[in-house]
Amino acid sequence: MTIRDIISGFGKAPLIFAGPGFPGRYIGLPGREELVEHFARKIKNEGKVMSEYYSKARVPGKSMDLLSIAAGLIEEDYNARWREDPSIRHTDPEAEKRIAEGMSPFRTELAAYLNSFSAVIESRREEYDLLRSLCGSGISGFITTNYDTFLESLAPDFQICYGQGLLRQPVHGKGEILKLLGSVSMPESILITQKDYDAFDKEKDLLIRSLLPVFLEYPVIFMGFSTRNNAYRIIDWIASGLADSEMKAFENRFAIISLTSAPDPCVEIIDDYVSISDEAHFHVAEIDLPYYSHLYNELAILS
Repeated sequence: MTIRDIISGFGKAPLIFAGPGFPGRYIGLPGREELVEHFARKIKNEGKVMSEYYSKARVPGKSMDLLSIAAGLIEEDYNARWREDPSIRHTDPEAEKRIAEGMSPFRTELAAYLNSFSAVIESRREEYDLLRSLCGSGISGFITTNYDTFLESLAPDFQICYGQGLLRQPVHGKGEILKLLGSVSMPESILITQKDYDAFDKEKDLLIRSLLPVFLEYPVIFMGFSTRNNAYRIIDWIASGLADSEMKAFENRFAIISLTSAPDPCVEIIDDYVSISDEAHFHVAEIDLPYYSHLYNELAILS
């Protein structure tokens, strides 16, 4: 089976679910751990500072997301340092006004830092231009767990939805950028600490019900994830909202793209992917590519 077989089997232009590596490929944006460490080093720029925060976050015998717990500790320390040390401030007067009204300096500075990444890496320019030409034709829309505005610059005519907007208004998928974990456009919407994710967990069932019509309408291609397991965790989350009668609708609807050093594309179909809940069984395409342009060219041909 080829990439073209997969894409043509979708029946309509897919959504791209963009992971952290997607903007990183084109504008050099740091991953989440690098992002958190950047601010940890504003507090203490020496040694293995993240290891120290991980040690503080760790509870023996308990499984947890150390990065989100460490991020909460770093936010507390950074906010205290920000108020004491003007040299680490990079915000504009409007942002400082919001901080004076109660906004976290950490989140405000995080948004400013991510906004400083905008220039397309020259060696990726041709691939980027091909990707941009597909927005609205070969690509129906985007879903992402990223905070930055790379997708907004890529598809400026698309509608943006994040935070409570994902629950309060209908989402359609086509011509939209759905940001599940918040946006730098509203720093208080960013989900990065364990406290944030605990609040998110209380609403995630409502969120999946809001998004499920989109997933049932459009096929989804996962790109920019460091491991396939990260993409599969999202697929499991999506499948958790399915009724038995909807299971068949997810057949041949997902593809996971991984970059490889091999010179030629490789397609493997997972014939009977079983979700963690053991309730959903469907095919998933795993595609290894040396360059994303292999995929973009096929989307362009079939759009």
